[in-house]
Amino acid sequence: MKKLYILSLVLSITFSFAQKTNLKKADALFRNYAYADASKAYEEILQNSKNPSVQTLKNAADSYYFISDERNAMKWYKKLYEAQGNNLTDIYYLRYIQTLKGVKDYDQADKMTKEYLNKKGDQSEINRYVAQKKQLDSLSKAKSLYTVKNLDINTSKSDFGATFFKTELCLHLLEIPQSLVKSYILGTISLS
Repeated sequence: MKKLYILSLVLSITFSFAQKTNLKKADALFRNYAYADASKAYEEILQNSKNPSVQTLKNAADSYYFISDERNAMKWYKKLYEAQGNNLTDIYYLRYIQTLKGVKDYDQADKMTKEYLNKKGDQSEINRYVAQKKQLDSLSKAKSLYTVKNLDINTSKSDFGATFFKTELCLHLLEIPQSLVKSYILGTISLS
């Protein structure tokens, strides 16, 4: 019995030490802007942690946010929100709202935006948001004034681009159907 107790104590200490080492590694990756690797490291740590620190949740969420993985970022921002509630700082409210929009959870994003604005207490900002939301909702229900369609001459690629180089406008055609090669003259147009 005593051996079993000592063995479980040694294993728990080893596991705890490994967790701290992994967390330090993840934090180092995060500080060095290696967000893809940091996100994997934090994911591994958070799967085994029952009560992660607020900073660990922030770093995990930010790691995913900075590599544009909205779904995973939203998961950790949501846990951060659950841990902090209305004590969430402005930047984390805004990032949480942005990731909700990124995964097309517009109802929850709208709810969080209203909560954020109410927390700030600026009534003119709340009124402006409500008016803009109402206008956008009415625009999305209105009949479109324009129809966009591809012409037969277009390909599925981006066919045309223009850039400025010094005082010249450079035209670029990325893909020209063989039947139209004679129709195009490539070159630059001088702006001076």
